[in-house]
Amino acid sequence: MYIKIENGDFQVLRYFRVDNTPDNTQTEDEIIENVDRLFREAVKQEFEKDREYGYKHIASLSGGLDSRMTVWVAHELGYTQQLNLTFSQSGYIDETVAKQITSDLKHEWVFFSLDNGIYLKNLEEMIGITYGNTLYSGAAHVNHAVSRINFERYGLYHTGQLGDVVLGTYYSRGDPETPYYPGAGAYSTKLIRKDETRYLKWSYPNEEVFKFYNRGFNGILSGNLPVQKYTEVSSPFLDVDFFTYCLKIPFKYRFNHVIYKKWILKKHSEAAKYVWEKMQAPITATTIKIKGRELTLKALHRKIINRIINKDPLKSKWHMNPIDYWYETNEDLRKFFHEYYHQNIGLIKNEKVKRMLVHLFEKGNTIEKTQVLTLLAAWRFYLQG
Repeated sequence: MYIKIENGDFQVLRYFRVDNTPDNTQTEDEIIENVDRLFREAVKQEFEKDREYGYKHIASLSGGLDSRMTVWVAHELGYTQQLNLTFSQSGYIDETVAKQITSDLKHEWVFFSLDNGIYLKNLEEMIGITYGNTLYSGAAHVNHAVSRINFERYGLYHTGQLGDVVLGTYYSRGDPETPYYPGAGAYSTKLIRKDETRYLKWSYPNEEVFKFYNRGFNGILSGNLPVQKYTEVSSPFLDVDFFTYCLKIPFKYRFNHVIYKKWILKKHSEAAKYVWEKMQAPITATTIKIKGRELTLKALHRKIINRIINKDPLKSKWHMNPIDYWYETNEDLRKFFHEYYHQNIGLIKNEKVKRMLVHLFEKGNTIEKTQVLTLLAAWRFYLQG
């Protein structure tokens, strides 16, 4: 949305609408060719903008496919002088794979450890950046890394944001007709109301469109706010031509990343040899289907062990940001959470809201605790000056 002001009057206008109506007229080969052409054009456009202003290139890199393909295709197009930035729990796939890729491509590389979740103590700083509009922890790990970079010589901050759902899908099950349902894409469903839809300002044609607006644009892209103190953020997956085209690819090709993997194997096969964090194996690994989703035997084994030992995967150390693990093992972090909660819960005078917050903090997991802390810090920010 944007506001147009003209002759003392103003209008609220929509400049883009997400449309995932499939176009079933193209063959698989045509889709791959178009995906590759549009992605290359999008990458070239944003990396050329760095050159136009005489800046160096900086790009995030993790164990996922999205940032990998941005970095990889840019390198193939001649943008080889890159600084790649990685942040995660040390020893996790995000670190080890990024290290392998940057070594092979001969890029500069910087890694910032998220160990112990110390960055989660920067609560009020993050509210000052996000204004409390989104879960503070979702942007805090980005801030932890980029605040240590001198951006003076660098141009756009290149990412692979939302690639996983642009060339994959936001549907939770193998049915493109899945409607929006209360709690779709939510971190927590403890306080979800069955009549939630009556509070929504906009109607959504299906689950995926709802998630793009509310989880993707309003949620995940809020992670850009810490970077925007220094520069602008870009992702070729969000290039309007690429994005519009991919959302019209038939569901059978997008679900389980079918076309994503075939595109990489056909057009950029060398990028396929590294482990993909989601599968915990290269994309060529044998998989089995569980509830419509594909898992490698290694990933399935790890999930089973985590469930047996920890009941929750975030209680394991094996994660980019294992927030429950940090909460359980870092007494100082745990103390911060509880002190901030007890010092500020009294600010909430509405007893119904207060009861919900108490329930979520005292009965919830660590993500749910950060939801409560986000609200309390935002309350202080707006009402306590």
